[in-house]
Amino acid sequence: MSEKRELVRNFLKEVLSEVFAPSFYVVLEYHTSKMLGEDFADCLMRDPRKAYEIMTKVLNSEYTVHILDSLVSRHLESLGIDIKDSIMKLKEGDNKLIILAAEKYFKLRRRK
Repeated sequence: MSEKRELVRNFLKEVLSEVFAPSFYVVLEYHTSKMLGEDFADCLMRDPRKAYEIMTKVLNSEYTVHILDSLVSRHLESLGIDIKDSIMKLKEGDNKLIILAAEKYFKLRRRK
């Protein structure tokens, strides 16, 4: 398991639990496993667009994914991490902001 993949997985588990629902990451894992036979973090690292599609299917609309992205952005901002649209960038095939957010999130937590 790659270090970045594990970092992203832990980041998503924690942040999605804090801003949306405690079990949301588990739901993403279940649907990704059922649809692709892999875990969500692997999918996000390998094919960000597919990860976005899965989120859209689970949440039943792009609008809800956009709301989730806003919630994550606000939460990160409250922690001093100024990264916006990290989830919406997945739609474009770009996972760099999620990786950067995860790195900053855990770097900040190590300082505390």
